[in-house]
Amino acid sequence: MVSDSISGNVSWIGNGLALLISVCFALATVLTRRHSRVRMTPAVCLSTLIAAAISALLAGGYAVSMADMGLLFAFGRSILGSAFPSS
Repeated sequence: MVSDSISGNVSWIGNGLALLISVCFALATVLTRRHSRVRMTPAVCLSTLIAAAISALLAGGYAVSMADMGLLFAFGRSILGSAFPSS
């Protein structure tokens, strides 16, 4: 991800997208805190569906090796485990 940036060969498109993502995340955080009475579950669901649809269109293939599936399972389990700890 950053191997070419050491030599100075950077992509202005990549830098612009990184900046745009940071600004959008900051805006979403501020709006969520400012309007805390509004439920964000429908918005998160809609954004997940839109991201999944765009990713499906841009994906080169859907094959996942068993090793990668194990990593995906471990990553998902650790995220869900930290979000919903058992009592």
